[in-house]
Amino acid sequence: MKRDFDLIRRILLEVEDKYTPERNISLKPDDVSWFSEYEWGNVVGHFVLLEEGGYLHRGSSSCDRFQGMIVLNGISWKGYELLDEIRDEILWRKTKQGASQIGSFSVDTIKDVAKALVRKKIKDLTDGEFTLGGDEA
Repeated sequence: MKRDFDLIRRILLEVEDKYTPERNISLKPDDVSWFSEYEWGNVVGHFVLLEEGGYLHRGSSSCDRFQGMIVLNGISWKGYELLDEIRDEILWRKTKQGASQIGSFSVDTIKDVAKALVRKKIKDLTDGEFTLGGDEA
């Protein structure tokens, strides 16, 4: 399985949209029409990657490749930090383009490119009067 950042982003967006603190998210292949263009095993594999990476909190049982069910208890702080970097569709497209030009699709590269784009957007919106830590005036 190849890691697919479009699928990762989509999972984070969908979990954020569907999760409530009152209940875990339990997903079976028949329940998940929002991933219909992906093979279920690939979806489960990406849920597992996100769980193992600390981006999702598992529920009473973890993402189970063998039972064909995913049980989650929401997104972690780390998951929200990643999601907030790649949430905006236009910035996401530019982030993927930048990562492609660099030739790396690691989580750190994705986050670094997205942060750089956000910093540029902030400078553009404030005519360069506002800077973030590490930026020159």
